[in-house]
Amino acid sequence: MDLIWVGVYANKDWILGNWIRECSKRLPLQSKIWWSPFSFAKNNWVERYIPPRLPEASAYFFSYPTLFKKYLGQKDIGRKSIVLYTHNEQPELSTDEDQVSLLNKAHSVHFFSSHDASRLKAMGLKSEKIRLVNGAVDIDMSASLFNWDERDKTVLMASKFGYRKGPDKIPSIVRTLPDWKFILLGRGWENFLNETALLSEPNFEYLAFNKQSRNEKFPRSKVFLSTSILEGGPIPLLEAMFSGMFPVVSNTGFAIDLLGSDSKHHVFDISSNTKLICEMISSAFDRSAELHRIACIYSWDRISRIVYQDFLQICMKTIKDRKSTRLNSSHANISYAVFCL
Repeated sequence: MDLIWVGVYANKDWILGNWIRECSKRLPLQSKIWWSPFSFAKNNWVERYIPPRLPEASAYFFSYPTLFKKYLGQKDIGRKSIVLYTHNEQPELSTDEDQVSLLNKAHSVHFFSSHDASRLKAMGLKSEKIRLVNGAVDIDMSASLFNWDERDKTVLMASKFGYRKGPDKIPSIVRTLPDWKFILLGRGWENFLNETALLSEPNFEYLAFNKQSRNEKFPRSKVFLSTSILEGGPIPLLEAMFSGMFPVVSNTGFAIDLLGSDSKHHVFDISSNTKLICEMISSAFDRSAELHRIACIYSWDRISRIVYQDFLQICMKTIKDRKSTRLNSSHANISYAVFCL
């Protein structure tokens, strides 16, 4: 087996599961996807009974650092491993020092954002292990752009529910901008929406997030909103830019990496009040063609090439190590023979 992709079954139909599938089908390798029942991040008692053993392969790709940590005890697996680092989730990933100690044992670490890469590099992560991959736009996203004036006056949000999505800001924003339509594409938001009575607001709509709803709503909306306090991406930001939406997003993940010098129009601090966010939404303007061009750079082919380059490096290092071992063994045999003489 050339390469084993190690993912978490719960993420099979979400971003990280899709990441593995898209990359695996692009590489000219004999590979297999290994779906783990756990991320090994929650210290569930059941995890202690899962044998930490993977099939033998030339290289391994781990979609989460805690998966890598779980299987690190297997012989030679560290130097053969590529680890995907989405975001700094603590206490799951332990301290920065612990993360650096763990990740320095891998061949390479693929970071969603330069912020996380720089943080861990400053703590001691070896620079030669760092790869900045950001993310990719799904190939089934529509490439045709609606004219700005033809788009609905809609603010679109897309995410699973969770504390790090910054949900507390959303009700105030929706109620402050009654002339804007808000659509939330997601999963698991039902309790929050009932508690905040957002579903009763005439300018708010909640729909299940799937490729059909994404492909229908993204191209027709004007603004993409993310109020998260912690992200790797978010990946929907890339897809929103590809669709020509104007991003208004918190300073998390790869927002600054993608938006660069123009981030002042799009990126707010996570401590910003809702008044500022509403002003940014109201000031949105047409940058659809430019944002689309930026997003087109971020393809699955690009990420797959980075994985493939790492795979070749791992194989070359393995060959070199084997030659060195054989050479040392030969020297030992010669020395022994001379001693006997």
